[in-house]
Amino acid sequence: MFVLIALEKKVSWIYWQISLGKSGTPNHSHLKNLKKQKTRMSEFNPKVIEGNWNKTPITNESRYVQYLGLDAVTIRNSDNKPFFFLFIDVDSKNPEKLRDALNICREKRLSVYFYETCKGWHIISPCLLKIRNWTYCLMKLRKIQDSSGDTIRWTMRKCDGKMLHYQSWNRVKRPYEESYDLIFALHEKFNCDITSDKITNCVSTKLEWNSYNQMRLNLSVHR
Repeated sequence: MFVLIALEKKVSWIYWQISLGKSGTPNHSHLKNLKKQKTRMSEFNPKVIEGNWNKTPITNESRYVQYLGLDAVTIRNSDNKPFFFLFIDVDSKNPEKLRDALNICREKRLSVYFYETCKGWHIISPCLLKIRNWTYCLMKLRKIQDSSGDTIRWTMRKCDGKMLHYQSWNRVKRPYEESYDLIFALHEKFNCDITSDKITNCVSTKLEWNSYNQMRLNLSVHR
């Protein structure tokens, strides 16, 4: 109950920020909006800030790397209603972990895109979920110890996989609406074409991008 109240407050705050034009993409036509998002992603260059916490001969060198992230909250352009994307970060190369996470998506009848990362897998669903369905999925994922939340790393690392996988269980009588903007961004990211079967029930949404710093440690010995 407390989780739902906190999430609803966060959605209200983000929605208020978007309505004032303080965050997110500008309120242009659909094509201009896509062009704006493409420019923002292609021009983003991760910054590396080198640091040294310790001045002794044997040190831990730290650096802060700036990444582009995508927020789980989205706004449907037709009526400005908030929805959520499901992001799953499988922090393991164990195929059973990936299968468990995908089974939850199959249970909720979602379309998903997934790709390999340095430590495991990223799973992204373009389906527009209401807050109760979204929090239900998060609670199920926590039981299998897969991390998921309101932001996913969008910047690709060198060790990330280059192949985008797709699976859809959203073939039902009353399917979820899906975000064309997110599907477009994913295909642009992996430089692959969008086939017609992937955009049969799509709507235009606002994608919320943000940048964040993440510390990375490099263990080294200076002699």
